[in-house]
Amino acid sequence: MRSTNAHDREWFSHYGHRTFELADRLYGMALAGLPTVARIRDEERETEFIASWPRDTLVHRLARMSAHDMFYDEADAKPSTWDIHSKTTAGEYRTVHYMSVTVALLNYRLERIQDSFEVPSTPDARDICHDHFVNDVMWSAPYEQLLQKMADEVFHAIFPYRTMLYNLNWIAATFISELDAEMCGTEPEVAKLFARPGRLRRKTIPEWVQRAVFFRDQGHCTYCKRDLTGLMHAMSRENYDHMVPLAEGGLNDVTNLQLLCSECNSKKSAKIIVPSNQYMRWFTS
Repeated sequence: MRSTNAHDREWFSHYGHRTFELADRLYGMALAGLPTVARIRDEERETEFIASWPRDTLVHRLARMSAHDMFYDEADAKPSTWDIHSKTTAGEYRTVHYMSVTVALLNYRLERIQDSFEVPSTPDARDICHDHFVNDVMWSAPYEQLLQKMADEVFHAIFPYRTMLYNLNWIAATFISELDAEMCGTEPEVAKLFARPGRLRRKTIPEWVQRAVFFRDQGHCTYCKRDLTGLMHAMSRENYDHMVPLAEGGLNDVTNLQLLCSECNSKKSAKIIVPSNQYMRWFTS
C-alpha cells in the first residue's frame, strides 16, 4: 500500500470553489498583460519568477495573485456577502452573512463555521470587513493554504490550453527581458540563473516536467501531429520546446513548454511562433 504522502503528491481534492472564475481572470490577464507587468515591476517582484523548473509554476503564482486581488477587492469596496442558513442550538435556522473569503475558507475545510467571522448589520460594516481581512485573514496560515489550493485547481483547469499558457508566459518574458545587469547580478543565487541580463540560462528539463508535457500533449507533435509515443513511429523522437524562447525572456517553467518532433523543433528553433490551438478530441463527432 502506498503511503499517504505519496497519495497526496499524486492526487488532490478539487472543491471547485470559483475555479473557473479565477481561470477567466487569468484569461483576461493573458489578453491584456501590461497592467500585470507594471504591477510586478512596481512591487519589485521580478526575481520571484525566475527559478528553474519550479513546481510552484508561473500559473500558480499568477492565480494566487488574482485570487488575493479578488478577495481584497470584495472586502474593500463593499462587503460581498454570502448567505448561509445556520441551525441554532434551539433547532431553528437563521441567515448568516459571511464575507466571500470566509465562505472559501469554509468550503476548503480551512475554518470551522463556529469560529467564522459574521458580517455585522451596521453602517460601518464595510470598514469592519476591511479591517478583519487586512488584520486577521490576509497574513494567516489558513489564507495562504487557501490561495495555494485555489491556484492548484486553476493550474489543472488551464494547463491543457497551450495558447493561454503562451500568452501568460509573455507577461513574464516582458519584464524578464528588460532586467538590467544590476538586477540580474545583485545576489549570487540570482546571477547564476542568467546567461546575460534579460536572458535566463537553459537548464536541463527534469523528468517530471517532460512527463507532464508529454501526457498533456498526448504524445503528439503539437504542430504536425506526428505520433511520438514510439508505438506508431519507432524512430520518432520528442523535443521539448520553449514556447516563449529564452532569448526573448522566456522562463524555464513547465507552462512554457510544448511537445514537438525533431523536424518541427528544428524549423522553429528560437523563432517566435504561436503554438497550435488544435487539440485531440476525446471522441469523434
